[in-house]
Amino acid sequence: MERETFNKIKEQAMKEVIEKFYPNAEPTQKLAIQHFLEQFLNAFRPHILPEPYKRVDQSYTDLIMSLIINGSS
Repeated sequence: MERETFNKIKEQAMKEVIEKFYPNAEPTQKLAIQHFLEQFLNAFRPHILPEPYKRVDQSYTDLIMSLIINGSS
């Protein structure tokens, strides 16, 4: 269930980033951005975080977005 939730939130976050920061990008550019974000987010493993830092609500999406925007991993 955690993996399913993570994938759902990941897909939503990627769409939001692309729509917000690259609204006029060509379809091929959007695909490249999506591929980059997917590779980046696949390296992030929320299941290894200690219990107080696990998030599955809006705060989790906000964390992922801030990491992507700031270029952190």
